[in-house]
Amino acid sequence: MKILLIDDNLNDFPMYLEKVAFLRSPLELLYTNTVESALKQIEKGGVHLVFLGKSFQKKSSLLREQHPHLDVVGIKGPNDRAFSMLKTLSCKVKIT
Repeated sequence: MKILLIDDNLNDFPMYLEKVAFLRSPLELLYTNTVESALKQIEKGGVHLVFLGKSFQKKSSLLREQHPHLDVVGIKGPNDRAFSMLKTLSCKVKIT
């Protein structure tokens, strides 16, 4: 299962990594900073959940329209409760 994170604040990136770096499993966290690259990643297949950083939340309808099967969750940053729930899962990190 792949989880896609779309966020343009590169200053937060180390904090996102810190939240998931210790986790291990078949889950994969993909990170991108543009909607275009996110759509390409989704088209490749395998993405089941999308987290949208604050500046991308207005684009959620576009993602939901083009990919209604995806769960799309808006987050405020790496300390957002929804993103923190990944701690209960196990992930490996992949930067795209």
